[in-house]
Amino acid sequence: MYMTQKKRIRAAKCLEFLEDHPISPDLFNCSGLPDCLHIALIPCCKNGLSKWAKYGVSVYRDDPLAEKYKDQFKKEYKDKQLESFDSIEIPYEEKYGEPWRFSHVEYWYETTFRVFDGDVNSETDYFDFKKWTSYAGPQGGANTFEDAIIEATKEVKKVFGSFKHDSFLTPEEIENNKKESMFFTEKCKDNDELYELHRNHKHIFVHDGHKNLRWLKWFMTTEYAKKNWEYYFKEWEAQIKKQNQ
Repeated sequence: MYMTQKKRIRAAKCLEFLEDHPISPDLFNCSGLPDCLHIALIPCCKNGLSKWAKYGVSVYRDDPLAEKYKDQFKKEYKDKQLESFDSIEIPYEEKYGEPWRFSHVEYWYETTFRVFDGDVNSETDYFDFKKWTSYAGPQGGANTFEDAIIEATKEVKKVFGSFKHDSFLTPEEIENNKKESMFFTEKCKDNDELYELHRNHKHIFVHDGHKNLRWLKWFMTTEYAKKNWEYYFKEWEAQIKKQNQ
């Protein structure tokens, strides 16, 4: 019981971390899972495959089983130079020697990250759902809900960095905002029992879109991004450049 409670507390802290990460803008977070994490409860067979495997399973070119199906690969890809990720579909029974049968339930997770593509000089664009684009991140599975959260968080830290919402603020912004709150109150002129809330223009406001693009600039230097997302670099660089204008 103690270990279960300890793991739940760890998972709760992981959720707090994910909610606070620059890839998860506050606009999309709610009282449930953070925006960057999606978890599904999946019935699986003893081989860890979902019920959809009943209708066929993939055999990849670098699978030892591929040699048995070399004629099917040749027919499928014709004269193409085969890559390791090329695959064909075969019946589940052919690969495993028996029909798909339910064995257990697994929690499958998918991580995502968002990129802000609105006007960085606007104080309202970052509130617009249409100004954020979502991209898929690492995926995986676990035997419990808590383990799925913990494993997903490990992947986020590994590929998206161990950052908080204020990790990309400049020293000037941090020091200034320690002294200058975003808002201040003063008594109403016609009723001194009531107070008015005012924006403090001495406070340096850095919205989630700004923070996200600062994170994106760092992300593009990582090997993970270069390997998986280089196709979008020109588009992202243009958006980052607009932030600096």
